[in-house]
Amino acid sequence: MKHKNATMVLNLLIVAFCFLGCVKTTTPDTQKSCEIGDIRDCDEGTSTGVCEKPRQTCLGDNIWTVCSSEIRPSREICDGLDNDCDGEVDEYVKNACGECGDEPNEVCDGLDNDCDGEIDERFADLPELCNGLDDDCDGIEDEGLTKRKECAPEGAGDWIIYNSDPNSRSICTLGWKTCDTGEWSECFEWRGPEPEICDGWDNDCNGYVDEIEFYENPCGLTSEGVCELGIEACIASEMVCVGGTDPENEICDALDNDCDGLSDESLERQCETACGIGVEFCNNGIWRSCTAPAPVMEICDGLDNDCDGLIDEEIECDCELGQSQPCPNTPCGWGIKICSSDGTWGDCQGNIPQSEMCNNHDDNCNEIIDEDLQLTCFDGDFDLVGTGLCEAGISICEAGIWGPCEDQILPAEESCDGLDNDCDGAIDNLERYFEKVDLVFAIDVSGSMDVFIHAVIDGLATYVASLEGTDHKFGVVLFGSNQDPFGLGEPFLYLQLTDVNSFIDSLDRIITQGSDEPSVDTIYELANPANNLQIAWRSNATPILVLIGDENLQSQRGLMISDIQQWTEVCQLPGCNNATNENWLDGDPVELFIWAGAGFMNAWSETIYAAGQRVFNILRMLSEELLALDLELIFKEICIDP
Repeated sequence: MKHKNATMVLNLLIVAFCFLGCVKTTTPDTQKSCEIGDIRDCDEGTSTGVCEKPRQTCLGDNIWTVCSSEIRPSREICDGLDNDCDGEVDEYVKNACGECGDEPNEVCDGLDNDCDGEIDERFADLPELCNGLDDDCDGIEDEGLTKRKECAPEGAGDWIIYNSDPNSRSICTLGWKTCDTGEWSECFEWRGPEPEICDGWDNDCNGYVDEIEFYENPCGLTSEGVCELGIEACIASEMVCVGGTDPENEICDALDNDCDGLSDESLERQCETACGIGVEFCNNGIWRSCTAPAPVMEICDGLDNDCDGLIDEEIECDCELGQSQPCPNTPCGWGIKICSSDGTWGDCQGNIPQSEMCNNHDDNCNEIIDEDLQLTCFDGDFDLVGTGLCEAGISICEAGIWGPCEDQILPAEESCDGLDNDCDGAIDNLERYFEKVDLVFAIDVSGSMDVFIHAVIDGLATYVASLEGTDHKFGVVLFGSNQDPFGLGEPFLYLQLTDVNSFIDSLDRIITQGSDEPSVDTIYELANPANNLQIAWRSNATPILVLIGDENLQSQRGLMISDIQQWTEVCQLPGCNNATNENWLDGDPVELFIWAGAGFMNAWSETIYAAGQRVFNILRMLSEELLALDLELIFKEICIDP
């Protein structure tokens, strides 16, 4: 019974182990039996190092569990154990020093910390820093740093170019500092950027020499007379005055050559007649009033009046001119008679009642000297009195001397006021005068005009504003812009002829863009009667063309100067009814004005028939004063307030 129960328990255990999957039966060992709980190693695996072979447990009746609890080889780690069970401990995982862990860093201590056979080897090539430490591990701190080191103050800017650059003309220099007890001193003797001046040096240390535009200040002596102010410019590292005209010696040409506000003043030269040598004076460009005596009719005076070498020839003289003798008593007392020029004695004079004369004498013997004596006077051509505004004045005798001519009106410069100011019988007949104009400004808006465009806009706006309320119209043509239909800078109508306010508003929207500048094509189209630009020219308004650019004559179409001249020789635009005006300044039938670069002014003058007073230096636009003078030459031709 006990044996049966033991067998049952054993069978239950077998079933339990099989149910759990932890064991399996083995083929009964007929050679040797085992007791329950016996343990044995399995044949597979190894017990080297940390490894253990799998084991079996006896369940009785020579039945063994499956092999389990094996410890297999793993990756070798540095832990003093044979993890891979190859009979070696920590192989291939120790550092050069035979220790676990990372490779030791070499430190400055006179030892081979990284076990490479070298001592302090990584410090030999390290630069010594100013930090109070022995950076190169030679036993000395901050050695070699007492010498000067180039420096710049903090925040000096890394864009600065110093004169250490062999190609630099920079005035900027690096300073120096030294290391003292682990700290750098302040930076000494550093020189930084300064405002750019015209001296051949890069004062602002940006890599460019004299790049500043010196076109702000007018220069020269005066703008009086023929003189013109110039513009200061930096050329060849020197400030020079360009575009101006200085005073010269006065010459007899009706111009103010010495620019002192007077024309032909104090000019005299020797002159000669048959009677001798004298001096003549310049008046309004003509030599006049020679003081040399002129031959006159021979009179009986004992002189050679006609300067023929003979005295009183062919004349019978009772007396000589200037001789006098008493004459009989008269109502005013004794008088005298004087020998006349024909050699005869004149009538008794002096004490005979006569008409009062301006001589500080009582000629009419009424005991009043020079009473009520006045005469009509005029300091100009008396034939002009009564013409236009010209009126004669009155001169009054005082103490035998005629006083100044008072209340006279002399000819004046004609102005646009509805009056005949110059007394020539015509009203408002200015030398160049236009009652109604269509004025078109052709403006170069290529990139090179950046420096000028704001001055152009401001200057034009200021002057055109003075014409508000008139019947003049203004338009704008642009060239050199990428906005034209072909993208070639061709001229196109930007603003149709309009009133003053609309014109000024449009100027603020003009910007520079583009590169090509076909100025020749632009003038060609402006003056072309075909009117390809479709400008609304008025038949009763004089067209005036103003071109503003900084480059030479250029054409995208291959046009020549002759192509321009065919339209400018005889104006065929509407409003050119004044083309035959003989009083025009230079006879150019097209009213064309040009601002150009200084080097291109002569070429433009030749193109528009040497009208030098119509070609201006564009540099003058950068001076408000000079631009005003140039614009006045155009605007003075326009009647602002008739």
